[in-house]
Amino acid sequence: MALLADLKSSQAELEAQLSRRMAVFEEQLKATSPPTESLSKLAGDFYSFRDLVWGLLKSMRRQIEVCSNTIDAMEMRHRRKALLFSGIPESVDNVSEAVVDVIQSKLEIGDVDASQIVLCHRLGDKPDKRCRPVLVRFSTYSLKSTIWKIM
Repeated sequence: MALLADLKSSQAELEAQLSRRMAVFEEQLKATSPPTESLSKLAGDFYSFRDLVWGLLKSMRRQIEVCSNTIDAMEMRHRRKALLFSGIPESVDNVSEAVVDVIQSKLEIGDVDASQIVLCHRLGDKPDKRCRPVLVRFSTYSLKSTIWKIM
């Protein structure tokens, strides 16, 4: 997501720089008197170039927005089957089994076993006193949904 933010800021910088330069050039065109035929042709070329550049920048802005929405949708689908569990002690060796134990004993869902967990790991660096949260990705959305409703 950082790269997308960099892309957006670069595009905004480019727009601002082009806008400043075009405004300076346009002022120079207006300040020139008397207008000659070649100057009128140059002014027409400038205005058509300006319209082209603004059209391209608008297209880039739309493409960045589409990319942003697509990335967001992909991330949401990726997190669809995941839950965070907190309070599982750091001293536990097998985190998957500890999560299954919490689901079976605390949430009273008996038909859950470790084979239904696709991914299970702690998040972040090991703190001094607190337990790190555990990210758990389940094999099916329905299992995650069942657990979430009870939580």
